[in-house]
Amino acid sequence: MADSFISLGIPEALREREAEQLRDRRNRQLMTGSRNYQAARRTRTNRDFLFDMGSSPRVHIYRDLRVLRNASRKLSRNNDYMIQFLRMNRVNVVGPASDQLPDAPTGMRLQARAKTPRGKPDEKLNRPVQDHWSTFSYPENASANGQQSLLDILLKAQTQLARDGETLARLVPADNPYGIAVKPLDVAWLDETYNERRPNGNRVIMSVELNSNDRPVAYWLTPPADDAAAGITPNVRQRTPVPAEEIIHTFLPFDQNCGDDTSTRGVPWAHAAMTKLWHMGSFDEAAIIAARIGASKQGFFKNQKNEFGDFGLGNNDTSFLPQTSEAEGQGLRGTQLPDGVAPGQFDVIGEYDFVPFDPKYPSEMFGPFNSAMLHGVACSLGPAYFSFASDLKEVNFSSARIGLQGERDWWRGLQFFLILHYLRRIYLAWLKSCMVEGVIALSPLDLARLSNPRFIPRGWAYMQPVDDITAIEKAISIGMTTRTDELAELGNVEFTDVIETLGAENAAAEAAGVDISPARPGAIAPAADASADSTDSADKPKKQD
Repeated sequence: MADSFISLGIPEALREREAEQLRDRRNRQLMTGSRNYQAARRTRTNRDFLFDMGSSPRVHIYRDLRVLRNASRKLSRNNDYMIQFLRMNRVNVVGPASDQLPDAPTGMRLQARAKTPRGKPDEKLNRPVQDHWSTFSYPENASANGQQSLLDILLKAQTQLARDGETLARLVPADNPYGIAVKPLDVAWLDETYNERRPNGNRVIMSVELNSNDRPVAYWLTPPADDAAAGITPNVRQRTPVPAEEIIHTFLPFDQNCGDDTSTRGVPWAHAAMTKLWHMGSFDEAAIIAARIGASKQGFFKNQKNEFGDFGLGNNDTSFLPQTSEAEGQGLRGTQLPDGVAPGQFDVIGEYDFVPFDPKYPSEMFGPFNSAMLHGVACSLGPAYFSFASDLKEVNFSSARIGLQGERDWWRGLQFFLILHYLRRIYLAWLKSCMVEGVIALSPLDLARLSNPRFIPRGWAYMQPVDDITAIEKAISIGMTTRTDELAELGNVEFTDVIETLGAENAAAEAAGVDISPARPGAIAPAADASADSTDSADKPKKQD
């Protein structure tokens, strides 16, 4: 390059400056490519990815929440896999399983854990609380409208969490023995467009009022705009502040909201899979239509031009086509054009040539393509692919066990989240109301003792009952676990209930003279003992007196 500069007659100082600039440019390119984050470099191939990155999740939620929520609800009405995902949430998080139905519609059994000063369970306090909680769980007590049990309310809350990304309910005074009830609300009552600074210094972010510590102090309820369009609410949308103590509003604080402490709203869990789910639904519909048309073997009769350049109709004669009647054509006779498909149908649209129409879709690639798409959707939503898509073709016992283990860990996490942020809020408010109403004789100290209950959600049956029970038996024998914990893993099973039931069974069997004690390994059945004794006595000589 120096020779080229010399040949052009450029001064030495200019040549050195140009060479230095070239070195600097090469060094910058080298540093950009090797030391900085490659994913942050805007190139021709990733401009659409790096465009409009935004500054915080709250900005994206503010812009897109209403559209995302409506899209998720549309999928929940029309998309098979979205319906399956919501069903799996209800069954696995709330339950209960069909073989674990509780005595009352609580959904998750309450285990009060108040203790005496000596550290033993205080059954005189725990038992009445558990019994009244079961009574409260019936529809006439649990819900403000008297139509939903506590189990129904939990099922609705979990559906809202998965579909809308957040759930909303209000604790209201009620005309029942406990003086309180739950009123589930549509999350659309929280208008995401309402943002302002209050005169007291608090901030309202998407209808949630926060104090200086970003703690919710009030929720501003606004009638949903869709209701106003349907004539359900007045034209004036009045905002009503409700104290945070009366509102249960929760959403997952991680995933889409991670990194922003002032995020007050959640987004639908299927936000990353929505587009793919909708395209898959449209793709399936098109494939079904193509298969139906292909099975119908449709064809057409096509006209050809004659030597005069027209279509051989002669004075625009269309009499060979089916004609509409006066009644069908509203008094006008005319050509009836084909507008439907039926098996073996061939519509006449002219003369001479026959043009077959035989679509070859769906092809053999339809299944693999659909499966590949569902793998991505399942990764986004959380469940194992084979249980989400009901596809067990490539699953054996070992792979199913590994897959279900990870999936069940996910469901257990969601169970704990719903208990901690939703069900426990209902329980604590109900407990205070019970003390005020005098339903249960409680003191403020009793409230503190009862504030750490245990809710037992649904569990799952053993995959290998014999091996699993043997391992559990050994773990109990060496003190690694307890019967109470292992029964809780099965879900809605309490050790004290098992003891009471076993005691009743043994008493009934003893009264009937029936031995139901388990046979020990190597033991001889009583019938065999009796026959052996009779044989031995027959062979042996009798003792003489």
